[in-house]
Amino acid sequence: SLFGDRPNIEKEDDLFELREAQRSAFLSYYEDPANQVTPPHERIYNYLLSTTADFDFHNDTRTASAALDSSSGNCLSLAILTTGLARLVGVETGYQLVDSTPVFERRGSVVSKGIHVRSILYDPNWEPEHDEQAMSIRPGIRFDYFPDDTQRARLLGNLSPAAYVAMYYSNVAGEAIASDDIDSAFWYLLESLEHNEDNAIALNMMAVVYRRAGDEAMAERIYKLGIERAPDKVSFLSNYRYLLRQQGRHAEADSISKSLAKLDDQNPFNWVNAGRSAMEDGEYSEAIRYFRRAIKIAPYLHEAYALTAISHIRLGNEARGQRELRKALENAQREKTRSLYQAKLAMLDR
Repeated sequence: SLFGDRPNIEKEDDLFELREAQRSAFLSYYEDPANQVTPPHERIYNYLLSTTADFDFHNDTRTASAALDSSSGNCLSLAILTTGLARLVGVETGYQLVDSTPVFERRGSVVSKGIHVRSILYDPNWEPEHDEQAMSIRPGIRFDYFPDDTQRARLLGNLSPAAYVAMYYSNVAGEAIASDDIDSAFWYLLESLEHNEDNAIALNMMAVVYRRAGDEAMAERIYKLGIERAPDKVSFLSNYRYLLRQQGRHAEADSISKSLAKLDDQNPFNWVNAGRSAMEDGEYSEAIRYFRRAIKIAPYLHEAYALTAISHIRLGNEARGQRELRKALENAQREKTRSLYQAKLAMLDR
């Protein structure tokens, strides 16, 4: 009752549906006699390479047809497009969750971190070994925004089709939260959890939605559930601590901080988020400790250095802040980000 009537939400099949002109263009290439010597999964890969050559990274999550129309979207959008084409010709796809250089985006008071997903086009002509002693690895082609980088990318695991679809709905919900549309966010999160009840990201966001809707008791129940059940507890703990601080329950919040300090979480992005939460509470020294945890795990994360710099500056340590900002600049790859850091350094120098 807090969130109004359920809006029209895309059904699962709608995510992968292509328009007639898009289907016709792909099938014309796929069925061209000149391409028949190429295995089916490679034909899809080659078509994607040609049609997405100018594909622009954008943090919005889009359906297959929308991604192809706009030639833009995030990594999940690219995976959805890959699946949409593969379904047309009966080629099976798989999905992997990858811990790689993140893409952050700020929208109002919300900072989102893209979770990196890549798709696999499996070879339909492959047959497994019949020898029980032999270990067969199913061959396929990975299709991704970014080339492999063994120093920066770590395979977190394979995604089931249900978990992959659930990510679409939770991503759209995150975009709705950033736009202060908590009613839509609630319904998309509900859809996500119906596809995958173990989607910890959706559960965490659901608590945020309830908190923003004014039902802090329900938000607290959800945070406690996540802390109890989810293998990744850092985000739940840091968000729960924020709620406790907002309610003036400082002793309980301090207890959560102690629990956070004891965790051995190897996902650096969780520590970045925990540090951001501490910054929002004005706990800059604590934030620095969390950012240091992230940097120890992933020393290439320019975002962690930049946030460490901001925390030092707010503590009055401008010299330390400049040093950390220079490290952020050294590790930033995108020209837009580098220009931003250079401007901040110039301002500090003045």
